[in-house]
Amino acid sequence: MSFLCIHFFGGKITFTVLPFLYWGYFKSREEMRRPKEVLHEETLISLNYSVLVPAADAAHAAELGWLAALLAKDRGGEVLALHLVKVPATLQLSDGRYILKERRPILEKVIAQAKQLDVPVHTMLRLGRSVPDAIKKTVAENASDLILFGWPGESGTHDRLLGSVIDPIVANPPADVIVVRSHPLDQLNRILVPVAGGPNGHLALLTAVSLARSTPEPTEIILLHIVRSGSDPLRAQAQAENVFRRAFDGVEYGRLEKRVVTADAPLPGILESAAACDMIVIGATKERLLRNLLLGNVAQRVAEQAHCPVLIVKRRSTAVASLLRETVLTPVRQSAKLQD
Repeated sequence: MSFLCIHFFGGKITFTVLPFLYWGYFKSREEMRRPKEVLHEETLISLNYSVLVPAADAAHAAELGWLAALLAKDRGGEVLALHLVKVPATLQLSDGRYILKERRPILEKVIAQAKQLDVPVHTMLRLGRSVPDAIKKTVAENASDLILFGWPGESGTHDRLLGSVIDPIVANPPADVIVVRSHPLDQLNRILVPVAGGPNGHLALLTAVSLARSTPEPTEIILLHIVRSGSDPLRAQAQAENVFRRAFDGVEYGRLEKRVVTADAPLPGILESAAACDMIVIGATKERLLRNLLLGNVAQRVAEQAHCPVLIVKRRSTAVASLLRETVLTPVRQSAKLQD
């Protein structure tokens, strides 16, 4: 931007352009007046693993804090409790400061759960025009390894699976993502992990193992593969062993059972097997080439119909996949026949 100055010399008018005046002075003054997005942030300890918990409300905060602490504890990590306030375009960012004053109790619920398990916990209060963008900024700034979301319920639109906040992040995760479908949980003695051979199945098993190792009581993990009725037995068994081998890659846990169940479809087979379990950890749908999928049909329906808490997991995007999504691909909602 430049400014045009008019001068009068001896009855003549001359024009002088003052380039960069705005950027040299006024711009700096504007930056000085701009309120900071981060209103409060505790210094983070440099650890190898960090779990980010965007705590939106008190209803989910305690459960998310407990799960985050279990996952962080197993990996010698920490919990970062984040509370965001979206400031409408009609207001200035500084106006959000008054809203945040009453939101601190939400973070206290996460803090309390982490302290019970003796896990380092830190908090951040942040303002933003876009909640997904603010979460992505926090992930980048703090090198978060995992984002733990609470299930928001029905999105209210046909083109959104989990709402305007979670969908953009799940579509192109900057870190591993877990979406938690809440149900009352008295104990965690048995975790069901359905797998079908995709990359998120391995992350689902790793998540279940981390939870199981951090609980005070011995916890059993059931690794489940559904075989469709009428399948060739020998071929189905070979496929199941291959699926289990992919899920087991690098995983060590003693109390683990491999189970193959025949069913007409994955959903009823998973729900029937979950009847005696306390939790389900399931992977999001496998991504196909040149398609940007959100959460899978089977995983979502399991979360909606199961009697116990369900954790839907999806691993972070690779650099190549992330670049494709941001520059080439258009998000497409696609139903899936099998969970991952």
